[in-house]
Amino acid sequence: MVPHGRNLPYQFTPKPSYGAKDPFLNGKLCYGENLSDYPNDLRELNLEWVMKAYKNYKNPQQDFFLKNLWFDTLSGTDDFRKQIIAGKSIPEIKASWKKDLESFEKIRTKYVVYED
Repeated sequence: MVPHGRNLPYQFTPKPSYGAKDPFLNGKLCYGENLSDYPNDLRELNLEWVMKAYKNYKNPQQDFFLKNLWFDTLSGTDDFRKQIIAGKSIPEIKASWKKDLESFEKIRTKYVVYED
């Protein structure tokens, strides 16, 4: 017997619930990552998961990034999507954020009420 989560891809089937009356891919078998035992803060963007999902995505009927480009809306620009498609590494992608993050930190300091 193979222990849960080892050597088998995680499978799930989206079903309606209180928080999602008509979930995306409702009733269709999906594959992904089981995050129920993940020890870190799930609000943090894990680029490894995004890159792994993109590389392993196999659905000829639907593009990974979707036609509505919701991914671009979430990330703020189309840069991140284009970097993934171009095969940029995680360090390259993170390095491209440096200038904007530094600018944001300067602006942010004017508005911080409590110390981090």
